[in-house]
Amino acid sequence: MTALLRLLLVVPLAYIATVVAAALVIVFGVFGSPGANPAVLLVGAAAATTVLVGSISFAPAVVAIIVAEALSLRSPFYFIGVGGLIGFAAGLLGDFGPDADWSGSLGALYAAAGFVGGFVYWLIAGQSSGARIATSPGSRSA
Repeated sequence: MTALLRLLLVVPLAYIATVVAAALVIVFGVFGSPGANPAVLLVGAAAATTVLVGSISFAPAVVAIIVAEALSLRSPFYFIGVGGLIGFAAGLLGDFGPDADWSGSLGALYAAAGFVGGFVYWLIAGQSSGARIATSPGSRSA
């Protein structure tokens, strides 16, 4: 797989999978395990949360991905840690105002969603972060 194809195809798909995984963690954390048949509520909440998570985390995630690609960071700890920081920061930023009721469990839920998202990203695209192919048979890959 060429580096360009990986950057144009795998990285965006990995980000989408990351956002969906983080949103599902938040939905299950807020609503709990689905009972008898609340599928419509669960699907609606997951879709809305996915849009919210994707829009809030896009800019910091792009910066983290660019840093990982530029420095060839492939450690799962980098992606899990950055995901947790993005999730925790999103929880702090999303719960502001004079009547904000910040609780530690909400921050932990957002951080957990970020941890899961970071791990999913690492599984799909982070393991080959910064991978380049050699331009000629005798040259070394960076």
